[in-house]
Amino acid sequence: NREKYKSFSKHYLDNILRKENELLESFSTRFLREHQNKGGITMGLAEKLQGLVPEMDMNTAKNYCGNDDMILQIAVSSYCEQDFTGDLQKYFDAKDVPNYQIIIHGIKSTSLTIGLTDLSEKAKALEMACKENNVAYIEENHAPVLALYTDILGRLKSAL
Repeated sequence: NREKYKSFSKHYLDNILRKENELLESFSTRFLREHQNKGGITMGLAEKLQGLVPEMDMNTAKNYCGNDDMILQIAVSSYCEQDFTGDLQKYFDAKDVPNYQIIIHGIKSTSLTIGLTDLSEKAKALEMACKENNVAYIEENHAPVLALYTDILGRLKSAL
């Protein structure tokens, strides 16, 4: 009975893993096809991004993306799609520090993932200011960080 259960469990888990792999492969193939049809980039991505966004630390980006251009492209596309500029400004204008902190945390983390270490550090400083309720620091540094984020985002979008 125990062997029968083990066999069933192994078969069940193998099927789940196979289906997950098929879905992932299907997603990856579809993603690349869509972006290639839109003039997306797959070959030489790191070099193209480095030219458009010299602020990118490609070693950090490649480290987070496993030295895989396809994963880097997905990460950059996702970064561009998550454009937080409107929400960041909205929460800043409303002086809603808790929600501002959530958004700036997202910018900090996602920026680091694609190698934008300086932007990530500046966002981290704003996040820490939120935790400390240092409104003066937030007010002084919000505009320059938002301008940098918006500028980099525009250049990244032009690559895709």
